[in-house]
Amino acid sequence: MENLWYIGELYEMDREVLQTRSEELLKIVALYDKKDIRSGTFSGGMKQRLSVAAGLIHSPQILFMDEPTTGLDPQSRIALRELTQKLNQTGITVVYTTHDMEEADKICQRIAIMDHGKLKALGTGKELKELQGHSHRIILELDRCDEKLVDEMKRISGAISATCDGKIVELRVKKLKHDTVYQLTDYLHRHSVEVGDFNISEPTLEEVFIGLTKKELRD
Repeated sequence: MENLWYIGELYEMDREVLQTRSEELLKIVALYDKKDIRSGTFSGGMKQRLSVAAGLIHSPQILFMDEPTTGLDPQSRIALRELTQKLNQTGITVVYTTHDMEEADKICQRIAIMDHGKLKALGTGKELKELQGHSHRIILELDRCDEKLVDEMKRISGAISATCDGKIVELRVKKLKHDTVYQLTDYLHRHSVEVGDFNISEPTLEEVFIGLTKKELRD
């Protein structure tokens, strides 16, 4: 509680308002039962939640969160993400910095990809995944595979690329049509090709990020 009072006094908040606001925020971040305990004894997740409360003490319209889930255990990461979304739903604009593309895709309404201080792309997760021909990946495990079979599957699916590694066929499809799966399975059935496994995955933000920033390691 004293941590929040200290921050509130820096903003010259009225003491009575500060008391009420501190209690309210500690309840929001699920730390009210720890209000009289020294924060130095807190876990990493608890300290992060306290930091969020401190950032909200003066009721800002915009909250900046710089990699808030770094180093946290899975439970704490989930709790902090849920808290961030709840804060946003109350009308607070949250600017959220992360290197975790899956995390950004889950919680952010608009995503900016930065590299060396320059803006590379900006849009919704869906819009970014449609950049630069990023595509759905269709992977099939077949009982046999040859060049003619792969070429025909590429034609049927409209894939931009098709490869065969042993009995595993990978198709990259820019726009997956609603009947693509049916057409592929029908073709394989008619040609007596047995399908051991069939998997479809959407393009990921990580693929977009690497495509825009390349694979070189950063200092």
